[in-house]
Amino acid sequence: HTRFRNVTGVQTCALPIYLGLDPNRDRVVAVTGADDRKNTAGLLRAWARLTPELRRSHQLVVTCAITPAVRDRWHHIAHHLGLAWGHDVVATDVVTDDELVALLQGAKLSVFPSLEEGFGLPVAEAAACGCPVVCSDNSSLPEVIGDVAATFDAHDVADMASVITSGLIDAGFRDRLRDIAADIARRCTWDNVGRRAYEVVATGSNEVRPRSVRRI
Repeated sequence: HTRFRNVTGVQTCALPIYLGLDPNRDRVVAVTGADDRKNTAGLLRAWARLTPELRRSHQLVVTCAITPAVRDRWHHIAHHLGLAWGHDVVATDVVTDDELVALLQGAKLSVFPSLEEGFGLPVAEAAACGCPVVCSDNSSLPEVIGDVAATFDAHDVADMASVITSGLIDAGFRDRLRDIAADIARRCTWDNVGRRAYEVVATGSNEVRPRSVRRI
């Protein structure tokens, strides 16, 4: 969607106070979901492995539609991990497209921890907003992100925590993530995705070609 774009020097949508965002901390945004496939619980466990210094200076913002029962479950997991729900971790529930764009444009990093995806639209949306993004290394996601250096094993919370940490504090890696995001934004337009889908159907190809080696 054209709303998802990288806008420099332009005032984005004002984010409502009720979302619970801390203006004094950098933001890490995860567009997930209530079902287990989205692996929000795994992300919470990975977030708890970040150093106390990083968690004090960054807020994890989980964005998706959630029921009271799911919110209570995530709250319980966060509490068990020593994370302050509503402070260290915020769950926004449903946001508008404009609010999501503003969240992503103002984020230091976007994380997509899914265990399985058909495409992985949040990765492309974050990239379109100019936000550095890291994601799981399964299903369609390596092809979407195009560079396995920006991926992690979604079943390995230590690996996820390591990649998130690098995405926050490693200047060289952050530069690489910005380049990756720019490449995704160029590739993942409606025209390009439609053309590629037609080519795959026409040729019967199922080739997936991540274009780099894994970050170590």
